[in-house]
Amino acid sequence: MRRIVACLAAATVALASCTYDDGLEATPGEPTVRPGDAGSDSLVPDIAIGGNLLPDGCPFPEPDGTQPDCYRLEVPAAWDDPSLGDISVQVAVFPATQRPAEGTVLWIEGGPGVGPLEGVGGWFDLAFADISTSHDVVLYDPRGTGFSRPSLDCPEIDELFDTDEMVPIIAEARAADDCATRLALEGIDLSHYGTLSAARDLEALRKALGVDRWDIWGQSYGTRMAQTYAREFGDGVRSMVLDGAYSIADDPDDDYTTGGAEALDAFLSLCASQSRCARQYPDLGQRIDDLIARADSSPIDVDYLDPDDGSTAFTYTMSGQDILSTFYGALYSDYTAASIPRVVADLENSVTWSLDLLASQTGPGSGGEDYAAFVAVQCMDEWSYITPDLDVEGRFGELQSSSNVYWTSVCTALDLQDAPPVEDQFVALEQPALVLSGSFDPITPHREAVEFAGQLGAQLVQFPRSGHGQLGVSACASSLAAEFTRTLAQVDAGCAQDDVAPMIPDAPTAADFFEVALEHPAGATATALVPIGWVGYGPESFDGYAIRDRHLVDVAGFTIDLFDDTDSVDSHIEAVVVDWLNTSVGAFERTGGIAVPPGWVVLSGATDDSPVARGTPAMITLAAGEIDGEVVVLSVFGTPDDHQELAKALIETMVPALNPALPPGS
Repeated sequence: MRRIVACLAAATVALASCTYDDGLEATPGEPTVRPGDAGSDSLVPDIAIGGNLLPDGCPFPEPDGTQPDCYRLEVPAAWDDPSLGDISVQVAVFPATQRPAEGTVLWIEGGPGVGPLEGVGGWFDLAFADISTSHDVVLYDPRGTGFSRPSLDCPEIDELFDTDEMVPIIAEARAADDCATRLALEGIDLSHYGTLSAARDLEALRKALGVDRWDIWGQSYGTRMAQTYAREFGDGVRSMVLDGAYSIADDPDDDYTTGGAEALDAFLSLCASQSRCARQYPDLGQRIDDLIARADSSPIDVDYLDPDDGSTAFTYTMSGQDILSTFYGALYSDYTAASIPRVVADLENSVTWSLDLLASQTGPGSGGEDYAAFVAVQCMDEWSYITPDLDVEGRFGELQSSSNVYWTSVCTALDLQDAPPVEDQFVALEQPALVLSGSFDPITPHREAVEFAGQLGAQLVQFPRSGHGQLGVSACASSLAAEFTRTLAQVDAGCAQDDVAPMIPDAPTAADFFEVALEHPAGATATALVPIGWVGYGPESFDGYAIRDRHLVDVAGFTIDLFDDTDSVDSHIEAVVVDWLNTSVGAFERTGGIAVPPGWVVLSGATDDSPVARGTPAMITLAAGEIDGEVVVLSVFGTPDDHQELAKALIETMVPALNPALPPGS
């Protein structure tokens, strides 16, 4: 679900898979085409579109509660010369749960060069739960990707990075050329894998499925594909939801200098507007600049911690540009972006574990998987339309310069023919459209989404605490997309504004808790208070475990264990410490400053083996005692910054509320 670009650091680069934006430059005065505009001599002549749809087993783990019908769509490898043989596109149709279906939603994945089917089980419900009741949902792996055949994997890229930690740009360009040469010897011509060819596949699929008009949901590069498809086959499109959108008329020359700079500034503004973030991390922008300059001058040795035991497995070096590239990738998601302030503060104190954890989440992705499909689209449809003077100024200038060198090298090596000029012209969509945008999206920046939505005459919904891509991540986004698809009317976007929780949350107050049921070992009724918004509980029952899941490197949580046997409190403390925390009671000390009933014990200690993230520093506080013969152990865990404050707030609120009630006055 990502529009991918090479994330580069200075002159020698280990490429990371992340999404790619080329900056909205289109204005209404630039060349414009409309769906079905046969009068434009830049449009490719009409070609007969059709394919052979064959039933097939589903080669991916099916999302829970679904029973998709899977197919292979056989279409010409070269639409302008069917004699060159066929390729197959893997397709999955998820029937609406209410029959008959009201319509069909087509999901167009980001990328390019990404097939969604392999991992769809992890996000299908969040993306389509609302719409799949009334509409059939169609997903497919675009030609050359995922389970479609032939595969455009490039093991040459994987082998390159297996041999050397730092790979020169020219070496990767050669590896890409080697991959293209091998594929050519296998009869695969990369010139057949551009956006227009893939759009024709979709029209063949629509006809084969018997769909009159479908509603398209596209994300990132999928929004570009949607515009090409609507331009060529507008009669088959009823509406569009464009998530992380950009115009076909964009030029790929400001991924970092515009997108990265605006996204980081938006993130810094959000931090400054929230009291705890501003108080805990003042002057964050200047501190980032100072950190990058120091690390460029004197690169930082980063310890990679073994996730099993927390030991240092090996050490690697990161320059300031490497760190900046990591921050750029982190801005895709609020989950990772919220960790940036903590990482900066840690590095100022020569602590590297949080940077390692962040880099592992935002660094290299699939490597050579579907790599040739990725670069084929980028070189033919995007990079061929760069502006002559590329902006390499500002905070992200060095990364932009490296990106420009990389794409020039790779596209020169592949020597693919440019896409027709129509692929650089704004498409005046005639269909109703809804545009979704994250405030600190680094790759399709919010400012450009505002301009693009204005050009389309579409409603724009802004997600103030989000990066790139809302569908499959935000329940609010999915509900808005479903409402728009059903009604084609302006949606009430209040839920997007409601999710502006602080990035650096305060400890909860008494008003932030609500009552839940606990599983009582004796089968009796038990209740407890848990903080609102913490993940791991349901409205009707609670399994005793919850986390404040707002950060990658600053996760906090708790467990509640109830015991109905006659063993002592101390024995149950030891059992929890040994069995759950994988450490010894000797690592904990009695803690003062937290008010608990008489006879209760409060212990705190540090552990690298917490259930939150093994190998990362964590603090654990245990509150244990007996209530009417039942032993209760409340375990609070979190990273050291605010653990003491958090443990005090949780224990002093939750312990008195445990049922059976404590004696009066305790």
